[in-house]
Amino acid sequence: MRPIVDRLEQEFAAQVKFVPVNIDTEEGQTLAKRYRIAGTPTLLITQPNGEVLFRRSGGTSYVLLKEAIDDALSRP
Repeated sequence: MRPIVDRLEQEFAAQVKFVPVNIDTEEGQTLAKRYRIAGTPTLLITQPNGEVLFRRSGGTSYVLLKEAIDDALSRP
């Protein structure tokens, strides 16, 4: 999954902030609880206010994740 995220991070660098989180850290545990992340890998797309627009646990595809990012960017 990392290659997919890396590719999208390059494509959307000017529009999207990608934040990897290690849930084995205290900060990561706090975020995992806040967003109810039970397993890894889990991908979230959120609004700046923290509202979750997209959630995917397990694997994903480039197309699915790109569509989710495009959808998130099209929202006001």
